[in-house]
Amino acid sequence: MRLLNRSLRRLASFVFALALVAALLFTPAALLQAAEDGEIVPCPPCRGDGVCRARDCKEGKIPCYSECLKPDAPEWTKRQIEGQSEADAEKLWFPYAYKVNGKKETAWFSREQAGELIAIEKGQPVSRGRCPACAGSGRIVCQSCAGSGKCFACLGEGKFVRGRNLLTLTDALQGREMEAVVRSRTAERVTVLRLADLKVFDIPLDKLSAESNELIAQRFPLAP
Repeated sequence: MRLLNRSLRRLASFVFALALVAALLFTPAALLQAAEDGEIVPCPPCRGDGVCRARDCKEGKIPCYSECLKPDAPEWTKRQIEGQSEADAEKLWFPYAYKVNGKKETAWFSREQAGELIAIEKGQPVSRGRCPACAGSGRIVCQSCAGSGKCFACLGEGKFVRGRNLLTLTDALQGREMEAVVRSRTAERVTVLRLADLKVFDIPLDKLSAESNELIAQRFPLAP
């Protein structure tokens, strides 16, 4: 029994020594960084698919803001007009709603007028020809993705990787930390996307801690 107790005490001393060495070699920050490096973080705005999520964005285009007849609008429909031919019965028309003295009225425009700009003149809707904003297509470039169709945050990647493009940067003055995606850098500043609010802005490098500057220099070295 006495021999067993002595062996257990030696084992406990050995385990304690290992724990002490680990504590000296690996600080909590280093352990945390080691655990986080390489972690995949799905992009919040696009939920990981890399596609632009701006309202009504489709392949980098959104509906034209002008009052034009959108070719892909769901309102296009057939009309039942007495005496029309079978061919005319298959044509599509757009019901343009407007008001005259507070009374609702409807003007009909043919499919051949799709993409034309509509304006009210003397109380009546008239065509002013092809819409100058969308060139008659009914869609314009999405400002969020600049027409790429890709998520503005991850640029189509769908994810961020800690330690590669997603870094924890520290303010040099107050020591505040923020998770940021580095977009680009120069010798004086770095352009980042702050993960908390998805805002893109520049940070002078002298406003960041020495550790953050070293991390940026390692991950994003300047071209010679």
